Amino acid sequence: MTVPLPESRPEATHGVQRVLSAITRSGHAWGGAGAMLSAGSCWAVLCALLARDGHMPSRTLVPIARETYYAAQASFVIPLLILLWLLCSLLTTAAARALGGRGRFVATANGLGFALGLPLLVLFLLPDLVVYATHGFAALRFLLRVTAPLSFLTTLWLATVAVRASQQLGRGRAFLAAAAGVLAQAALGGILLR
Repeated sequence: MTVPLPESRPEATHGVQRVLSAITRSGHAWGGAGAMLSAGSCWAVLCALLARDGHMPSRTLVPIARETYYAAQASFVIPLLILLWLLCSLLTTAAARALGGRGRFVATANGLGFALGLPLLVLFLLPDLVVYATHGFAALRFLLRVTAPLSFLTTLWLATVAVRASQQLGRGRAFLAAAAGVLAQAALGGILLR
């Protein structure tokens, strides 16, 4: 008697893959852009609150005064996130094609918009807003130790699923292509975003 083995992927992965497959087949990137605009808007609000309350980042990597950094970031975070999403999409599509992918840029960009925007919004920014409102600025340092890696890992996972769906690649190649874009946009974003 043989015992059937459980499926190699949990049911949640199947659901996420179905949703991202549908998103990548939409033929446009408006959904991905909307996810990035939502995350950017939330981040702009958080920055405006931090600036209003006189907070400043511990360090900056660009020539913007620490005292006014959050106010400045509130004004540039939305266009910067859109540019980072487009850069991630371009690099991921190029890497996917080099690895044998056959999908279109728009499909990949749409899926990556959700893969980048949703974890940033739900796992990083909204918890930051709640903790800042309830426990203050000092508590954010401790929260970031959990939300930053959780958001990054979730982004990488969702980006891999999006690339598999949009580029018809296996898991390993989809991961490599997704990692190329996600890591590049994270490195560039890390210079400006606090």
